[in-house]
Amino acid sequence: MSDGTPALNSTIARKYLMGATGLFLVFFATLHLAGNFALLLPDGGESFNAYGALLHSLGGLFYAGEIGLFAIIILHAGMGTKVTRENSVARPSRYAVTANAGGPSQKTVASANMIKTGVVLFAFLVVHLKTIRFGKHWVVGDSKALAGTDFAAQTPEMLDLAGLTVTLFQNPLYTAFYTVCMLVLGAHLRHGFWSAFQSLGLNHPRFNKPIQMVGKLLAVALAVGFLVLPIWMMLDPLDLYGEMVR
Repeated sequence: MSDGTPALNSTIARKYLMGATGLFLVFFATLHLAGNFALLLPDGGESFNAYGALLHSLGGLFYAGEIGLFAIIILHAGMGTKVTRENSVARPSRYAVTANAGGPSQKTVASANMIKTGVVLFAFLVVHLKTIRFGKHWVVGDSKALAGTDFAAQTPEMLDLAGLTVTLFQNPLYTAFYTVCMLVLGAHLRHGFWSAFQSLGLNHPRFNKPIQMVGKLLAVALAVGFLVLPIWMMLDPLDLYGEMVR
């Protein structure tokens, strides 16, 4: 057995971990977006608050899930950074050209800047946790939009997460920051989805193009999906959110 075998095995392991955690995070982002669409319903935030309350009702399981999710994000970032650096050392001229190369390499501007877009997304995560998870919270019983409803009467102490979210997105600076981060998310996913399959050894000439196409469509769908919500709430063309603002 050669001396390089252990290093080779560790590199393969890192690629598997990066690919597996990446696909899991895409799955989580899709579920998260589906839950967020409850904010589009014209019910004063009732559905979104009920969704948030359902998650919190899981108790210890919910908190364990949060910790596990954060650990997966850290693992994905660490493995991605390590693998990218190893690839850069192995092929020092790989990113000499910043334009899309196309062809078998699938080199794009997005693939050449995965660490940079990852850093932006991690910064977004920190801000998102600070404002949504650990920021100001109000209760349903004090919501003008839900005043007089059976929902408010029955659950007056429920957290008004809808009100918090709408209030944040009424701030143009916060919405602009969120918009930029979601565009970066799309760029990250554009290459990341395909790269995850490649890292897991699931690439095949027959299926590579379909996987790449799915990755592009998924990146656009998630980026646009996450962008629709803040822009819609900030512009509020149907006057659905005025009374939800705190």
